[in-house]
Parts: sequence; C-alpha cells; structure tokens
Amino acid sequence: MEIWTTSSEGISTYWGGTTVTLQAGENTVSVTAVRLPWRNTSELIQRKPPVSLCFIFYDLANNIYDFTFDSSFFEEIGFPAKAERLVVYVPTGNFEVVSGGPDNGTSYTDSQQIPLYDDGLHYDGQANDGIWNMRLNYVSGTGSPPEGVILFSVRDPLGGNFYSYEFCGKYPVVYTSNKLSTPASAIAGADETWTAGEDITVAHSLTGGSYTVFVLFESSSNPVDFETLSSSEDVFRQLVFRASFVIPFSEVSNPSNPVIYTATDVSLWVSPVEGYDPRAYGFDQMRFVIVDETNGQWQVSNPIRFSF
Repeated sequence: MEIWTTSSEGISTYWGGTTVTLQAGENTVSVTAVRLPWRNTSELIQRKPPVSLCFIFYDLANNIYDFTFDSSFFEEIGFPAKAERLVVYVPTGNFEVVSGGPDNGTSYTDSQQIPLYDDGLHYDGQANDGIWNMRLNYVSGTGSPPEGVILFSVRDPLGGNFYSYEFCGKYPVVYTSNKLSTPASAIAGADETWTAGEDITVAHSLTGGSYTVFVLFESSSNPVDFETLSSSEDVFRQLVFRASFVIPFSEVSNPSNPVIYTATDVSLWVSPVEGYDPRAYGFDQMRFVIVDETNGQWQVSNPIRFSF
C-alpha cells in the first residue's frame, strides 16, 4: 500500500508505503489514517520566498555554467528530495565537469542527463546543505551555448516524475563594479504607476547591443538594496537567494533601446494564472535590471508601482 497526493497543478507526491501480508482466509485490510506533513500557502511564503528551485549562473566570458538546485522547498512540504533524483537536460553542446571530485573532466554530450550532487565536491564546497551544485565548462566548437534551454526534472522514490522537465532560472555572472552610476528609466504610460492597459518603456545607457532584461517584483517597504551587495560576488548569485523579491521574467538578447513591453506582456507577469500575482506575496512594485551581455555592464531602473 502506498500513499500519494496530487496537487491542483498535477504534481504527484509519494509519502511512503508499507507491505501488508494477508493470512489464509483473510480478506480485509484495516488502514489507520495519518496526518500528512502539509504546509499551507501562507506558511510556505513566510518560510521560503516564491522564487524558482533551480538556477543557472553563467559566465559568458569563460563559458562556465554553475547549476544550483535548492531542495529546501521539498523539505518544507515534507518530501525529502534525493540528489540522485535530479537531472539537468542539455539539448545542445558538449560540457565537461569542473570539480574537486572523481567526476572532474567527465564529458556530457547532446541530450544526456547530468546528475547534480550535494557532496561538497563541486563549486560551493558545502556538503549536505540541501543545495546541489554542478560546474560545467562548455567545450567550444561542439555546438551552441545553451541560452534558455536548460531543463531539470525531480524524480520521486519510485522513479516517476515529481517535476517533469521545468526550465531553470538563468542569470549572467555580473559584478557590482560593473554597475553604471546612472539608473535606467522606466515609465508606465505617462508616469511611474502601472495601470492595466498601459505599456512600459525602459530606456538604458548600455551600448553593447545584446541585452538581457530582468523584471523584479518587490515590496516598496523592503526593496532590494543594490548598494549593499558584495563587490566580490556576482550580483545575481546574491539576489536570487534573498527573500524580499521574485524575478518572474527575463528576455534574452533584446537589442532595442528603449525596450517596450506591451500591456499584454505586463499583464502576463502579474497574472495569477502564471503564479506571479504580486498581491499574493505583498509585492507592490517592479524594477528592471538590464545587463549588457557584451561587456558585463548593467543598470537598474527606478521602481514602477502597481495601481492595485
């Protein structure tokens, strides 16, 4: 006998099981009800920020990709995720593992599944902390670097999919020293408050020609303080593990300046259907971070408040 639950999103969770042996002549099995270690949504939000589970930090200059998976979400809902149940799927390009362990130099080719580990032998050096890591070096000349195509899957104890191939959040490695002193400019309609039906225009001073734009949701009472970020660590690696915001959207290689997001685009970011309704998390404004993929420079915009 096994106990399974299925969420409204279709995610099935295995909670355990047991073997019952019937004796000759028996045809009845008694089952005692158990209370599952369930957490309600509001409690989860207080314990864990509504950010992605899987992150990629990529250094374009050196073709190095750091994969990080935070298993604490599964611990919160009472499901002890196992490192060997997570794989990263790379549909293009060849990679070599960079580590202090026996897998150093291991090569993975197109479409192979790459396991992540929590063993202290990979780039963070911390074993058994619930964070699984893998550093991969892209081997030039064997394909195209994976821009937005890295997927992950988490397996349940019986081999089924707990999450079935979801996209990892992908962030470039940039540093506070490369932040331009002048901020980017964001306008919603004709002011700095977004109302349904308004486009948002973001103008910046970057000149490289290939940009990534990140949209941050945050609370005006607890905004992200970019001035206090460490200059010795890359910006996004510090940001994605902070609890005061969520990064719901990014658009890679948008060469336009200014960047114009239509009212339809913005509505999708704040749609409860997409899971990013800011009201559910106490967020009342958004800001834009524009990264120059050519030279690593970046700017952050003024906040745009929500009208609701």
